[in-house]
Order: sequence, then C-alpha cells, then structure tokens
Amino acid sequence: MGMLESIRNNSSTTATVSIVVLLFALFLIFRQLGGGSQSFSNPKWMYDLNTGQLVAADAEAESPFDSGSGTFDYGKLGTAGAQVEAIVYSCGNPAKVGEGMTMEDLESIDARIGYLTRTLQRANADSEEARLSEPPKFVAGPDGQEWVPQFSPKGMQIQNDGFYMCDESTPAKRAIPS
Repeated sequence: MGMLESIRNNSSTTATVSIVVLLFALFLIFRQLGGGSQSFSNPKWMYDLNTGQLVAADAEAESPFDSGSGTFDYGKLGTAGAQVEAIVYSCGNPAKVGEGMTMEDLESIDARIGYLTRTLQRANADSEEARLSEPPKFVAGPDGQEWVPQFSPKGMQIQNDGFYMCDESTPAKRAIPS
C-alpha cells in the first residue's frame, strides 16, 4: 500500500495529525511574536558596570538598562544604563554564582564572567522595520571597555576567549540564575 493510498484510506488520522501540526505551528508563531505571559526561557545574569556586581534578570530583560546605579559611557555606542548581560562560566558549582557577586567573589568559587553583551538601542524604535528586526548586538570583555559587533572577527574572538576549559577535557559550565 502506497503512502497516497494510505492517506486516502485514513482521512480521519490524516486530519488529526494535520490539526496537531497546525496548532503547534501557531503556538510557535504566537511565542515568537511575544504572546503569552509565561516565559519558557531561563533567567540570565546581568552585570552592573558601575557597581561591579551581578544581578539576576528575567530572560526578556533588555540590556543595557539603568537599575539605579546611573549610566555608563560605552564609547562610540554612547551613554546608556550600566547593566548589561553577563555570560558567566564556572569550573565549580554554577549554582554557587549569586546576586551581588563581584569578579573577585566569582574567582573565589572558580567562576568568571566570560564576556558581556548588549543591544544597540535604535533611535526610531517605533518604526515597523525596527519592531520586526533584531537590534544589533555588541560584545565586550569582562571589563566592558571595548564594545564591538557580536559577529565581527573581534566579537567572535571575545566570545571564544570568554569560554574556557577547566582542564584538558572539562569545559566550564554556563551559570544561570536559579
């Protein structure tokens, strides 16, 4: 029995499978457009460049933002809030990474900030083009001094250098707020 003949003979099964696939596709589209109140993404670490401390944030938190510590000078990117996303790695227990930790605190538990990332806020964020496209991302080393495009050769190098091996065969684990 061929596939077409099988589909013709089992139209109710075919219809059921089609509806399930359609509903799943609609669910994915709805999530992509920002619908729904529940987040299925993990929270993330933010780093305040003024206070030098980690802060836990929702997955949807945009960086940079001002949490009350003031603004930060991002050089050619201008001035904006001091909190940016921090990619934190640990060779110890990633669950030991906590809010308020400084770079020295992280070092004491065998963890570190691999690199920082932020988006470039667009001047005309109300335009349809701006709403439909991802804003450009920039990365910097843990000091936050030099910001470069995420997918530029220098940006790729910063991200590569940020990831490290604990020993010859054990990669560091990404720390995510619990």
